[in-house]
Amino acid sequence: MSSVGKQAPLISLSGSWVNEGVFEAGFSTVTFYGVSPSTISGNTSFYTFQSTAPGKTFYFTAGTTQTIINRLILAGTSENRIFLRSASNGEKWALDVSTNQVADYVDVKDSDALSHTITAFNSVDSGNNNPNWIFDGPPAAVNDLTASSLEDGNILLHWTAPGENGWNGEITDGRYKIRWSTIDLSTDGWQDDWDEGTAFWTDDYDNRYSLDFATTTEGPYEKHSKIIENLCGGVTYYFRIWTRDSDSRWSDISNAATTTVTKVLSIEIAPPAEYDFGSIGLGKSTTSLSSLDIVNAGNIPVDYRLKISSVSFDDNRQSLWKPTTTAAGHDLFIFYSVFHGTGASTVDFDVDDVVVGEYRVSSGTRFTVEGAGEPYKQTGAAVAKQDERNLWLKIDMPVTLSATGRKKITLRIEAKEHE
Repeated sequence: MSSVGKQAPLISLSGSWVNEGVFEAGFSTVTFYGVSPSTISGNTSFYTFQSTAPGKTFYFTAGTTQTIINRLILAGTSENRIFLRSASNGEKWALDVSTNQVADYVDVKDSDALSHTITAFNSVDSGNNNPNWIFDGPPAAVNDLTASSLEDGNILLHWTAPGENGWNGEITDGRYKIRWSTIDLSTDGWQDDWDEGTAFWTDDYDNRYSLDFATTTEGPYEKHSKIIENLCGGVTYYFRIWTRDSDSRWSDISNAATTTVTKVLSIEIAPPAEYDFGSIGLGKSTTSLSSLDIVNAGNIPVDYRLKISSVSFDDNRQSLWKPTTTAAGHDLFIFYSVFHGTGASTVDFDVDDVVVGEYRVSSGTRFTVEGAGEPYKQTGAAVAKQDERNLWLKIDMPVTLSATGRKKITLRIEAKEHE
C-alpha cells in the first residue's frame, strides 16, 4: 500500500493488507468483508478499522502494531467468531486502539493491547494475550481431546480444561457436555438438539449419546479425564466435548477424538453356581426347578457353547458315568439344557438340547424351547451385551451303575464371538 489521500474515505477489501509505503488514514474507514483469510502486514495507522464478516480470520505479521485512531469494530456471531491470529504462531502482534471500540464474538491469540484495554464480549481468549485484553465470553474450546481404548473395554478421555472466559479464570458451577457417535458428524450435526434430555441424544447409548455432568475447576489448563463405559466392542466411536461456564455460556465445539473399543468376552453366572437335583432313581428323569442366570458381561454379541467337562464323585474321585446322545444305559446318562424366560418342563427338552463331552454351540434351534412364544423364548445365540439368559437343566439317569454315590457333573459354559 503506497500513499492514499484523505479524500478516500471508504476502502473495502476481502484480501490482505500489505503496507510497504505510507498510508495516510485521514478520516477513512477500512472495511474487510468475506470469509477468506486476510493478512495484515506492516505497521499501519487506521482511522476506522472494521469487519462484520462472521468466520473471517485475520493474520497479523509478528512484531507489528496496528493503530486505530478513531474506532475499532469487530463483530462476529455466536456460530462464527472472527479470529485474530499471529502470522507466526506464538509470536506477538499488537493493537493500539482508542476507547471507541466494539469487539464482539472474536477469538484472539498472541496479542498485546497497548494504550487502552480492549473489552471483547462473548469472545474467546485463546492464549498468550496481555492483561489489557478483557474477555467477557464463554470458555475456550477444548483443543486437545484424546480418546484411548482400555483393555477392559472402556474408553478413557483426556483433555485440558479451559477457563471461565476463554483460557482465563476459574469455572464454578460449570458443566461439561460429551457427545459420541459411531459416525463422524458435521459440526451442525454434533450440535443438533442441544437441550439436555433430548431423546435424539439420550435414547441410543450405543450409537449416539450426550452426557452432561457438573464441573468446577481451580483454573484453566487443569488436566481432566472421563471413563466412558459399556460401549460396543470392535466399534469405532467419535467424541466431542463442550464446556459451560457459570453464566450458562457454552464453548465452541472441541477437536475430534476417535478410537475403537477393545473387544471383551466375559460372562457372569448368578447363583446358584451349583444345582442339586437331589436323589433320583435309576432310569428316571428330572428337570431343574430354578435356572442358572447367565449375563453377557462382555461388550460384543456372543454365542454360548456348552459341554460336560467332567463327572466325579463328591470327593472328586473320577466316575465312570459318561454323557450320551442316544439312550441312557449302564453308567450312561443324557444331560439337557435349554434357555427360556420362565421355566421348562420335561417335554420341552429334545435331542437338539443334549450336552455332551465336546462343545456344542447354541443356535436358533439348539438349547432352546421349540415353539416357545414371546416374550419368554430365549436362545443362547447372538446374545447382546448385558443381556441375561435363563438356563434350565434336565437329566435322564443311567439304567444301571458300576458304583453308587453322589455324583458331580461339571457343565462348562463359554462365550464365543457371534459371527
